[in-house]
Amino acid sequence: GDVVLSLPVAGLLRGRYPNAAISFLGTQYSVPLLEDCPDINHVWNWTDLQVYTDADIIKKLKDAKIDVIIYLHPCTRLAKLAKKAGIPCRIGKMQFFHRDWWYYTHRIRKSSHIPSHQHEAEWNMQLLSPLGVRGKFTLPKLASYIHLIPTTPLPLPIEVLLSKEQFNLILHPGSHGNGCEWPLDHFQQLVEKLSEKFKDKIQIFLSGTESEGKRFKNLIDASPAAVNMMGKMTLPEFITFISRADGIIVSGTGPLHIGAGLGIKTLGLFPPRRGLGLTRWAPVGVRT
Repeated sequence: GDVVLSLPVAGLLRGRYPNAAISFLGTQYSVPLLEDCPDINHVWNWTDLQVYTDADIIKKLKDAKIDVIIYLHPCTRLAKLAKKAGIPCRIGKMQFFHRDWWYYTHRIRKSSHIPSHQHEAEWNMQLLSPLGVRGKFTLPKLASYIHLIPTTPLPLPIEVLLSKEQFNLILHPGSHGNGCEWPLDHFQQLVEKLSEKFKDKIQIFLSGTESEGKRFKNLIDASPAAVNMMGKMTLPEFITFISRADGIIVSGTGPLHIGAGLGIKTLGLFPPRRGLGLTRWAPVGVRT
């Protein structure tokens, strides 16, 4: 989810500086998503890069001839090495519980002193102020800067499950510990009510990882009207699958933001808790 909410930065920069070389650094898990963003020229895999020595990473940073580095998320080791590599402009968030800001040339404070009172994507955009980008960014405006084009084809056995006549709805009950999950019995009741009310007009899919498939076995067994897709796809395939669906219902985690970014109908389930609610983590999309 954090990665999708970072993409408006790439979209705006691509519009402002069409000839710029824009690179994104992400973990192994986020690389497939970043590679589906046409605004990004190159994706650096930090999972692979961080095993190198400091000297090797500094050399790679110097060889890349980077003019500006923007820390959308803190990374102490990279902040130290980027400074040693002599990258002239280093922009990051001023967070006192992270001391990385000592290594930045530009330190950006939130416009709101209360973290939960500002959307995460809005704060990301504040980091562009040293580059001359200023102003208020509404969620619809931010959505216009998210560009995702899935490039991974679906295997035929999965492709044929998507209906051409029915509304293809994904229910994603898990969050991998990154969100507050809706109770499973609520999802079970939702499957039953949707199937009863819409009958032949809807095709319901339950999505998740292989481990979540084991964890949610009772839900799967109690929902014969839904097609179990847990553990059946790689992440790149799942991104394509979401793009081919008509809608998705999920807690405030990755698939929610992917669905919003891809422009499908997206319904997020959020708890009334400070720091975990819509104000900070609402999906950014035109059909949310």
